[in-house]
Amino acid sequence: MKSLFPAVTLPLLLSACVVHVNASSSESAQHESQQLFVSSSGIKKLSVESQAGDLRIIGKEDQTQIDVSAKLYYQDKSQVQLSLQSQGDSTVLKALTDTKCVGICTGDSPRIDLVVTVPAALALQIEDGSGNISIHGMAADITIEDGSGAIVLDGGASVEIEDGSGEMQISHLSGSLSITDGSGSIQVQQVAGAVRIEDGSGEIRVRQVGGQVRVSDGSGSISVHQAGSFVLDEDGSGELDLTDIQGAVELNKD
Repeated sequence: MKSLFPAVTLPLLLSACVVHVNASSSESAQHESQQLFVSSSGIKKLSVESQAGDLRIIGKEDQTQIDVSAKLYYQDKSQVQLSLQSQGDSTVLKALTDTKCVGICTGDSPRIDLVVTVPAALALQIEDGSGNISIHGMAADITIEDGSGAIVLDGGASVEIEDGSGEMQISHLSGSLSITDGSGSIQVQQVAGAVRIEDGSGEIRVRQVGGQVRVSDGSGSISVHQAGSFVLDEDGSGELDLTDIQGAVELNKD
């Protein structure tokens, strides 16, 4: 899903610590901690490109800069590239790994784990290969394109997610929600606008939605409690449980 980019000099590097581990270990031979930051003045969006590793983003209302704490795991330093740069009204964070693994990378595969603290009002655009994603405290729009790994999102405006596999927990959105998912359970709660879900397989549970809930599902149970209206476009298999739907209910499945 991603292409590799040339290495970028890191002028914002605050500190780095390299730890060497016995090369016969099943873990990576080395891991390194790095911290980067850039001012958020004039910045409207943070774009993140992460290929392998966990990503955690924390939004704070009084935050005045973008802070990145990273842990890099590798056999050779050339396997990992980390950069943080502002371009116009956007800041771009790249955490790139030279790996040929498919799905969730384990063992000695290189990875970069990220903890990013940002102003809550920043929009987020995320492209992620593998690893878990956790986002809390945001107040703007969020777009996520993810290969594999769990997604936990608490807070945001309108959110769009395209996911290959892994469970999702989405809550407290002031806008709408759109999910296209291959497999994995989906839990949605407290969305002010509409919710649209296209899912291959896995349980779907939706609670407290102000607008319409529209679902197309391959397999797995569907439960919707408290919604403005409900439309089922397609359902392969699994139970359907609807309670407290304020408006129309349309069941268009064959």
